[in-house]
Amino acid sequence: GAPPPDAHVTALHVADDGALWVASSRQVSRFDGHAWRAFGERDGIPFAQLDALATDGAGKLWVGSLHGHDKRATDLSAV
Repeated sequence: GAPPPDAHVTALHVADDGALWVASSRQVSRFDGHAWRAFGERDGIPFAQLDALATDGAGKLWVGSLHGHDKRATDLSAV
């Protein structure tokens, strides 16, 4: 697959399912081993400098940004 659309990488995270999550200044991208998918503000990702990624036991993605963490724990694991 093609690289993530925003090449300024600020954080990386490998989830339990093997997916690679990549944060940039304005979006989060996911590589499932075959293709990239980008997520941004329209998907609930905070529009700010993204600098941390983590998944919890339920597979929810937590996004840390310049303004703190995303308290909604955006569930993008099923997409």
